[in-house]
Amino acid sequence: MQRIHSNYNRILNKYFNNTTDAEKVVKEIEVVVDNKVELKTTGLATKEDLLNVKAEIKDDLLKVHEKLNDQFKWLIGTMIALTSLALVITKVL
Repeated sequence: MQRIHSNYNRILNKYFNNTTDAEKVVKEIEVVVDNKVELKTTGLATKEDLLNVKAEIKDDLLKVHEKLNDQFKWLIGTMIALTSLALVITKVL
């Protein structure tokens, strides 16, 4: 800890003439760094967030599957109807 403190003082004495100016700059830098850390940590997803997204995706996939089944049923029904219509037309002609 003593080494860190001496490095800190060495840097302050190198770039600033008095301690008050140095402390002001350091406080401003600390605020900027704290804000950046806050931005980084608030943007991360928690396990609960990931589980919620996974559940939503699963629900969406089930809905898509149901819609595709409905479309497939309509497709098969339409094919049967068109085939029946074609057979009736060929019998009539």
